[in-house]
Amino acid sequence: MKKTGTMLMLGACALLLAACGSNQANSKSATTSSNQTSQPSYLTDKHQKLTAGKKSPQASGAIITTYAAKKYGGDWLTNLKQAKQGQLTINLQDPENYAIQDPGQGVVYQVKGKQAGTIYVLGKDNNFYLYTNASQTNGGKQLGHASLEQMITYLNQKGGAKVAKQLATKATINDQRSGNPSVTTSSPAKSTATTGKYGNLGIFKIPTSLQGTWYTSLDGKITKYVISDHQISWSNDDENETMTVYKQDESWFNSHSTNPDEALIDTTKNWISGKLVNIRGDQAVHTYGWVQGAGAGENYSIKTEMVDGHQQKVLVITGGAEAWVDSIGYQSPTTAQNNEDTQFDDLKYR
Repeated sequence: MKKTGTMLMLGACALLLAACGSNQANSKSATTSSNQTSQPSYLTDKHQKLTAGKKSPQASGAIITTYAAKKYGGDWLTNLKQAKQGQLTINLQDPENYAIQDPGQGVVYQVKGKQAGTIYVLGKDNNFYLYTNASQTNGGKQLGHASLEQMITYLNQKGGAKVAKQLATKATINDQRSGNPSVTTSSPAKSTATTGKYGNLGIFKIPTSLQGTWYTSLDGKITKYVISDHQISWSNDDENETMTVYKQDESWFNSHSTNPDEALIDTTKNWISGKLVNIRGDQAVHTYGWVQGAGAGENYSIKTEMVDGHQQKVLVITGGAEAWVDSIGYQSPTTAQNNEDTQFDDLKYR
């Protein structure tokens, strides 16, 4: 009798465990389904893709925020939704403001929104470490880490690239670190630049002949260039950038362009150096990234060409070792589109 009773009890326990396991599996399945259905449609859209390569701090912040919102949800998703309705704001802060154990390369990036504590840091291994609920007294929770390239691959495969591009065009980065208060946005005319610091020798004045609004066309996509006396802006469906042109101390550049730290990159991200050069007998403005480590930079010059049966001024943008033509700017988008494949005999093409 005792043996039979024991067997009956074991059988009952087995049935109970099986039922619990089934309920847990159903619960997990329901939770996964709920998480998937709760994602906004713009985080599942796979129609657009991000390209690899160097990104501006605004673009990087948009990619990281979108990746964290899609992969982890929670506070990151809440702040992404808010940024999509207005603008993405990222504050650069001192590590002392947060109780995280490893501040990485010494800058904390706080994504501003309704939910505080959504931060990330760039580790010494060049991976971005993502946190939630972080504060001065709380180390928060580290959600995970990934390189920017891995995040781009993830968004391209899973969806979300489109909203990352949108956020990048209206991102604001505020430098709130002690001793370095400034605000830089996708329109860096609002940023501050101190002559004499970081090799900055003052504003470079762009020749009047280059100034104005120009349009280029590539694969039917129009890019608008606006050149003022000291700034160069370009915008299209995927990007919106403005660079301020300064004279640069070449000796400073030679000693700082190799492996610049993140703080230096952030401070000078909207600066380019400018100088006058001669390209095959024509005066041009040569521009180069402030701490750009490789490449030949870009050149801007004006030529008069026969366009649609009339002599017109065009903006010639060249690059590469031999200053090959990258694009031609016209004074109207229609002219640019109609002459996308036009090549002029007196210019050098790749």
